[in-house]
Amino acid sequence: MRTHFLLLTAAVLLSACADDQHTTGPASRSSVSGRSATGDVVAPGQLTANPAKPVNQVGFTTVTTVTSATVEALPLVPGYLVATCPAGTTVISGGYEIITGLDDARVYYNGPSGANGWKVKLTVAVDGSSTTYNAIAMCAQ
Repeated sequence: MRTHFLLLTAAVLLSACADDQHTTGPASRSSVSGRSATGDVVAPGQLTANPAKPVNQVGFTTVTTVTSATVEALPLVPGYLVATCPAGTTVISGGYEIITGLDDARVYYNGPSGANGWKVKLTVAVDGSSTTYNAIAMCAQ
């Protein structure tokens, strides 16, 4: 369930950050007059570009998913994992995946680790079996 939520979050983020964004201005420019990019006054209907949309948009353009190594947590031995984003990227989201031992795992922390990683801390119940898991970070550039 958490993996599906993480993938859905990534899909929404990617669609929101797409470079093919459409203008929010009126579809018809027949009654619009203004100035061209060079500052010349132009007649109605002669504007060819949306002057309100920046030419060089600043923002995130790519999202990368980083998964930590898979480790095994033993009963009563707290452990943590960190998935670290590559240089030049920023962590924007994250989560974890429990591969085995779901019923015995107790997650105590699932959140950012510093400025560039995602940390997951968990323990396994006294009478539980070992649990294997990994941390996942969503990194934007």
